[in-house]
Amino acid sequence: AVAPSNSQYIYAGTDDGNVWRTSNGGGQWINISAGLPLRWVTRVVADPYDEQVVYATLSGYRYDSYQPHVFRSTDAGSTWVDISGNLPEAPANDLVVDPQLDETLYLATDFGVFVTRDLGQTWIMMGDNLPNVPVVDLDFHQPTRLLIAATYGRSMYSFNVDQLVS
Repeated sequence: AVAPSNSQYIYAGTDDGNVWRTSNGGGQWINISAGLPLRWVTRVVADPYDEQVVYATLSGYRYDSYQPHVFRSTDAGSTWVDISGNLPEAPANDLVVDPQLDETLYLATDFGVFVTRDLGQTWIMMGDNLPNVPVVDLDFHQPTRLLIAATYGRSMYSFNVDQLVS
């Protein structure tokens, strides 16, 4: 994940449970996994406005653990805070930061898409037409405010996030 606010900051997650950061465009990489559980890193997401804010989603299937794992760092990965809140026991697969709404995140899990408006204290399931299927990828189309969800084997779905009821 390249930080949109500063392209010198690049974050990478690996399937051996490590998260890495470079602040000089790839010249030197630093392991920033301290404080994260040993899990398969499914996605690393840089905040659109602050290169110091980064999110990591993890899956424990490899380790026979189904706990959701969503972490946030405000200091470029030096420390991490678990923001999994009340998520169901399922892997977290992808995360999108809403570029307009502070504290709003969208999360792809093996049980569908969830949204939080308070940085992960409380998560709610999103949409009513999405089948109970693993969502493996999310993308956000800023001009139309559409969240696109790609599922494992059940096609793709879109949500107009401005029409969601809080």
